Amino acid sequence: MKKILLPLFLFATFSAHAQLSAYEPFDDNKNEWITRDDDTATFQVLGGKLDMNIKTVGDFINAKGAKINQEKLFRSELQTEFKSGEENVPYGICWGASDLQNLHLFYITASGKFGFKTMEKGKWKDIFLPISSPAINQKGANWLRVNVVLDFEGKKKMVLCINEQVVKTIDFIFPFGNYFGAYVGGKTHILFDDFIVYQRGEWQEEFEPADLSLSLACTSTQLSYTNLLYKWSCCVEKGCRVDVDSSVTRFWYEDNRCADYSILVVPFPSLGNVTFSKAADQDFRDYMAEGDSIIELRREPDITRKIGTEMTVCQLGEVYTSHDLTGNLYIRRYYVDHPYGNEKGFVFQFICSENSVYIPLLDQLVQQVISTIQFR
Repeated sequence: MKKILLPLFLFATFSAHAQLSAYEPFDDNKNEWITRDDDTATFQVLGGKLDMNIKTVGDFINAKGAKINQEKLFRSELQTEFKSGEENVPYGICWGASDLQNLHLFYITASGKFGFKTMEKGKWKDIFLPISSPAINQKGANWLRVNVVLDFEGKKKMVLCINEQVVKTIDFIFPFGNYFGAYVGGKTHILFDDFIVYQRGEWQEEFEPADLSLSLACTSTQLSYTNLLYKWSCCVEKGCRVDVDSSVTRFWYEDNRCADYSILVVPFPSLGNVTFSKAADQDFRDYMAEGDSIIELRREPDITRKIGTEMTVCQLGEVYTSHDLTGNLYIRRYYVDHPYGNEKGFVFQFICSENSVYIPLLDQLVQQVISTIQFR
């Protein structure tokens, strides 16, 4: 039983070349989400929330069209809060719907389970059956996200996240359409907030925290540090979010130390008409020469390779020390030949002790982030 029609218009405006995003904080109802108050359900935008109080069984959907290219990578997310009702009723993100008969659903229940299912021509099919997860705040507030990424082999995957924890990765399922929003499947009172559908444009202006933190987890089942992934976060140098005033991003391990655990992302300007690898080499040399007290000890052989969809990634590393240091440090930079902000490329960098056990981990993390980048 379908209880509400999909609003038939796009609600966000987009730039064709920069990052694309649809964000609804529900501070008001200027985007005209469906509201109602009858014997079966009450929908209202109130107190900064989309309030859906369902009084009977059925599929209740409140969704909007989002301007995305379904062939490209994108993410969708939604904050949820259980207020009252039956604890086994599914609620969550209505994903990639074309109409009320054809949609996908990433859902949780107040009892602490999550699942993913598809309705095609009005009939439900489980992609996987409900699974209990400690990531879910039972009968509380939960943040859901579906992140479409590329794995190391270039295959599209869907990373399902609850409260910034990756709970499952599944093969990509093509959306039926471009409608995304909120779903409640029965007698339950749910509040929704911070609805987002996000897709990068033709060039990258900055990284958002979710881009980095979730890219790190796109193939978590293949990596040996799955448990560690849950503790990574991303932040700009002087704040907790990336905005138009900053293209420098740092993400780190939970204790926030800036040595073994920190990875920096910065723009890389082009250097005349030289090749990218020569430009990277010169930039690296100039960077090392900027430190008056730096003593360069050993340069690693340069490596130029393809990672993910990026044709040219130059990896450069060096062991160094200084008069102010006890022991040796190691710096590694990955120069990516892809536009970033107003520059030709961008750089991933980490610095750690020469013999740090985290070097292979940091290397895999950076490679994984690079492998998920897709702009065209």
